[in-house]
Amino acid sequence: MIKNQPFYIGGLEDAEIAEANAFGAMYFFAATFALSVVGIMVTGNDKKEEDSAGGPEGYQLQGGPVQEGYGTAS
Repeated sequence: MIKNQPFYIGGLEDAEIAEANAFGAMYFFAATFALSVVGIMVTGNDKKEEDSAGGPEGYQLQGGPVQEGYGTAS
């Protein structure tokens, strides 16, 4: 649109400079996005969470006295 109909874009004085800036911004975004994906993949592999409870068999609620009226609708 910058090349064929630049008069539809308000404030555009030089279509060639605007086109170069648009492509530069697109390349910068693509490079930033690619580096972000690589960073997420690299750091995600290092931080595997271990299940300290050992699955559903090792899960246990805290013991102790039950408060009177706890869980009732009144």
